[in-house]
Amino acid sequence: MTRLILTPNYLYSKSDTTEQTDLFLHFGHCFGRHLQRLVFGRPPTTDELEDRFDVRSEQRHQKRGSHWLDFIPSERLDQFEVRGIGLAQLCACFETVEVWVESTANDQLELIWLLDYLRRRKAVPPHFFVRPVEWLVGRSTEQLAEMQVPRIPITSAHVDLASRAWQAYRSPTPQAWCDLLREDLSAFPLMRDTVLRLLIELPAPGTGLGSTEMGLLELIYPDPPHRFSVILNTLVYFNGYYRHTIFNDRETAVLAEPLAFGPVPAIMELNPELQIVELGNFRRRLDIYRESWPRLTDFGEAVLTGRTDFSRHNPIHRWWGSTELTNGNLWRWDPIANVLIAP
Repeated sequence: MTRLILTPNYLYSKSDTTEQTDLFLHFGHCFGRHLQRLVFGRPPTTDELEDRFDVRSEQRHQKRGSHWLDFIPSERLDQFEVRGIGLAQLCACFETVEVWVESTANDQLELIWLLDYLRRRKAVPPHFFVRPVEWLVGRSTEQLAEMQVPRIPITSAHVDLASRAWQAYRSPTPQAWCDLLREDLSAFPLMRDTVLRLLIELPAPGTGLGSTEMGLLELIYPDPPHRFSVILNTLVYFNGYYRHTIFNDRETAVLAEPLAFGPVPAIMELNPELQIVELGNFRRRLDIYRESWPRLTDFGEAVLTGRTDFSRHNPIHRWWGSTELTNGNLWRWDPIANVLIAP
């Protein structure tokens, strides 16, 4: 029986020229050449998502990257005769659909978005399963096909909870997302942890910075200084460190820029060229990370030790879900008391 296996992470095939039993596809959110992870920045609008995952249109999907199948090898699509198909229509073509997700916050957001999307399209497959896996990035479709991973049947309770959670993340304030902690989230064992891991990225009382921003200051503080690339890798990939970010290295580096280039910087000796290098210019940005040896300013040390609030001296403007955080709309999360604090 042929399965449709969906993952939020790109999967490569050692040979897309040979016939495969199952169709493996990723449904990550690429817009043009940019992979936009749901965990970072403003989420795509409903219209953007509807358009991207719809049946291909010659008028609306002229640019490469505007349709969700643009970066899937054509041989893989042609074998199953699904080139240009919409996501909801594709799910209806298979008797069994499985979603393979990691435990990361971004994968959990992708999962609840997918379930909400299929629910609104009335396209939830009758045989629908989730397989939680430890690591998908870098694995091939052949390797996944050999993995023995338990699968969890998706029920209407899963779909309803996912829809509520996605709508909460899309709300203009974090209140609805915080309120999920009062619900029974046991249908998704990792959901409560995901809710909390996102909440701690809100500015904290006393510092005005989220968990990842504070983690950057903590790693930059000790002498002697380290390359910025080493600091990013430690924060993002070293799971043994007590403060582990939900963002990848590029997203974490973007969070460091306001800390270094504001009116009263907390970080010094970070190459100011980062302010003008495009986010998609990964090679140059990586070179800058390797060339920079950042240090904390006196102000940065004061923020790190809780003696001053970064937001009182610098502009704040970033997205947390669909909440636009600014100095005048600075929602905060107290990680000690687990309390959401309105502006």
